[in-house]
Amino acid sequence: MSEKRALITGAGSGLGLALARRYCRAGYVIAVADVNLQRAEAAVAELAAIRPGHFALAVDVADWEAVAAMRDAVNARWPEGFEVLINNAGVATAGSVADSSIADWHWVIGINLMGVVHGMKAFAPMFQRRHRGQILSTASFAGIAGAPGLASYGTTKAAVIALSEALRAEMQPHAVQVAVLCPSFFKTNLLETARGPDDRFRQF
Repeated sequence: MSEKRALITGAGSGLGLALARRYCRAGYVIAVADVNLQRAEAAVAELAAIRPGHFALAVDVADWEAVAAMRDAVNARWPEGFEVLINNAGVATAGSVADSSIADWHWVIGINLMGVVHGMKAFAPMFQRRHRGQILSTASFAGIAGAPGLASYGTTKAAVIALSEALRAEMQPHAVQVAVLCPSFFKTNLLETARGPDDRFRQF
């Protein structure tokens, strides 16, 4: 394989788009996956100004069937496989354990945790066969230091850290690198889809 390739979820905006730009400048062709296809296509158009070959994919990472379909589409486009998987898609929730809704808990767990599980499950066999590559998942400082009002969000990110540590041990015999990114607060559009009390988000 002559070109380097990376699949990034949640790459239509925010941190995912920033990662896509960085990898593109480093010589990678990017599969831009996002729940919002228009944003993914706009990202592809931007990246094409740096180098050609990128493509957009619509995917809801909380839906295993959708992730499996994404895997099939990527395999058809890149039958030799690819070098880097970044599980970045995520959402935010706020509220106390007592006051936050069960629906919000299921929503954030479905995307932030199960979305990462789905990505790892879909592509781990490919990395094992190739005996090389990198799997990076976005967690958060909130997964290391629990914060009042961020219990559901922080719980998902702590789980991503534990999941990544387990996968790292499993992938060591296959020479596949596994890492986790734990950013603190930074300017992003994550709050556009956030759930929870508005005043709670204003505090953050």
